Amino acid sequence: MDKSPLVSIIIPTFNNADLITFAIESVLAQTYTNYEAIIIDNFSNDNTDDVVARYANVNPRIRYFKYNNQGLVGRARNYGVSQCTGSLIAFLDSDDVWMPDKLQFVVSRFNEDDGIDLICHWEKLRDMGTVTRDLIYGPVSEVTFKKLLFSENKLSPSAVTMKKALFEELSGFDPNIEVKYAEDYDFWLRMTRHGCRIEFIPEFLGEFRITGKNFGNNIDQQLISMRKIIDKHYKQMDNKTIYTDILYRKKIASVYMSQAWANFRADKKNDAYRLIFSGLSVWPFSIKSYISIILFLLNKDFKPKLKK
Repeated sequence: MDKSPLVSIIIPTFNNADLITFAIESVLAQTYTNYEAIIIDNFSNDNTDDVVARYANVNPRIRYFKYNNQGLVGRARNYGVSQCTGSLIAFLDSDDVWMPDKLQFVVSRFNEDDGIDLICHWEKLRDMGTVTRDLIYGPVSEVTFKKLLFSENKLSPSAVTMKKALFEELSGFDPNIEVKYAEDYDFWLRMTRHGCRIEFIPEFLGEFRITGKNFGNNIDQQLISMRKIIDKHYKQMDNKTIYTDILYRKKIASVYMSQAWANFRADKKNDAYRLIFSGLSVWPFSIKSYISIILFLLNKDFKPKLKK
């Protein structure tokens, strides 16, 4: 691979005029400068156009496109990749930011080991302007299909840089509405099934920002999509055993529980109970589900809600 490859940064946006400036400025502050930024706007009706134009008109590395993604961010990312010219692609949501040395870190690692297909780093979580906790992605050890399927989604789009050729070989993100808000999880699973190599950099090279209007704000729909994705990939999995069936049932019950909590926090208590019992019908030995029922009855929450 070229030691100074062109990195194409894919930035989907919609009505984020007040936030995209921070994302763009974090790109312009990169110490690694061989990049292009592809901004894909889903026909925003705020002044996003004016904000982006101020940058694009004076910096040829920033390219601005209007594209109707029908509310599906995966389609916007796919379109952005189709317009880019770099051999590496990096994703950045328009409400997130990078540290100045992010691209230098990941490009250096690709140069050290050409066998790596995708790199993901750690992030800081900034909630309404305040850094509240660390987001540790992993495992640092080998990432496998089963680990991602039965554990959890341990990658974040704004922390990912990967080889463009591989993205195209796998046909990018699934553009169907059935995976809305969880198309990234489906893609990581397809990558690992394909035998791709994922590596994690234990460095905080970005901020995952919760603003109340993020793409992932619809947690309930995201979890519905996750259940569909887990079902699809488990059905396609070879060499199933009693043990993998247990892992599958526990995972589905866990997603039901998360969805129940999302509804409880949205004051949809009847739906919360329905979902928690749906999970127990799949895996009746979930201690956390029974604890959740008690907390629902006491009208108690056990952790702060996340909006992204």
